[in-house]
Amino acid sequence: MRAALARAARLRGVGVAAAATVTTAACERRACPGFEVPLDRRYKGTAAAREARGRGCLTDAEVVQCAEIINNFVDLPFFTEEQEQEIFEFSVCRLVERLAQVLPNEVINMIHSDQSLPRLPAAELEKRLHAWLVDTWQMPLLDELDRRHVVHCLLVLVMRSMRHCSRDVGDLTERETHELILDVFVKSTLDVFSDPAQRKELGARIEGYASSIPFLPAPLLSHAIDKFCALATEKVTPVLIHTYNEHLLATDIYRDYARLAAEGVAPNEQPFTDRLRRNLRAACDPATDKNRGFLGSVVALLPQDRREWYVGLFVDAFLEGLRTDKLEGILHNVTLDDALHQELIEKPFLLTARAARRHTVVPARRGHVVGKSHYPAG
Repeated sequence: MRAALARAARLRGVGVAAAATVTTAACERRACPGFEVPLDRRYKGTAAAREARGRGCLTDAEVVQCAEIINNFVDLPFFTEEQEQEIFEFSVCRLVERLAQVLPNEVINMIHSDQSLPRLPAAELEKRLHAWLVDTWQMPLLDELDRRHVVHCLLVLVMRSMRHCSRDVGDLTERETHELILDVFVKSTLDVFSDPAQRKELGARIEGYASSIPFLPAPLLSHAIDKFCALATEKVTPVLIHTYNEHLLATDIYRDYARLAAEGVAPNEQPFTDRLRRNLRAACDPATDKNRGFLGSVVALLPQDRREWYVGLFVDAFLEGLRTDKLEGILHNVTLDDALHQELIEKPFLLTARAARRHTVVPARRGHVVGKSHYPAG
């Protein structure tokens, strides 16, 4: 982190003091203090009390590591970083104890053994455990999206340990941490379409946006919403990963801040979200969809500006529920780390055909050539 702060100081050298101050504050992560009460005794008498089976799933040190990773991804208003760390340690302990109640000993033993669970059974087990935990685990301090982020993050870490022999649950390199962050973000995004309650909320937001369209019958709007959700479910994962790689490739934060300072223009606070919005609009354009149906065919006949406006209504309603601000901050910190930024450019994340069916992010092999993008440049 000292290196990141030093790079932020270099931004001040190009005459962007205000931007650098914001950058420094965003990058600062205060170390969590050592709690006086050990974790194994801290939650006695609560649902998060550490039991032997729970410690078999995650040791106390691994609980702290998992909470730190979640803390870097989920933000809670009104709490300091130290308080958030304590809250997430409590949350992880509760989740682990629930897992320990339903996992047989042989499955728990796989987390820290030399035995490796094949990827496909691990993905299926993760999917079933996620559905069960989301239905049964409650945490009033977290909203619905953050609660799903925490569940996804813990399960991705545990399943990763099951698939990799003798790896601690939270033992991640910087690149693996960003792979996990993107994987969790993609899976939480797909929940918008698979979870009935979230899909209903998305439909209500789209109806609010579409109220500006005159003479649009309710049955036609309902059909359009269903069509958009089906198309977005198919497109959103590759678009997210492409946008992530595109953003890292296109961003040179020192050059960009120097140019903006010379022009007297404030930096864009949501560059990733803007790219994601543009790419989703291009991917969901009925003119490029071979299976667009009758309604899509009608929209495809409209002039480009009107067609983009109609598609934008649906995409903007979808993005409103994603809350990409935390991912914006994570990507901003990546661009301040020259070594990690370059590694992610040289070995971008990709989605293989098999991984696409599981909606799982995988790193590219060195020298892998990513196909030509069909999204607009920018």
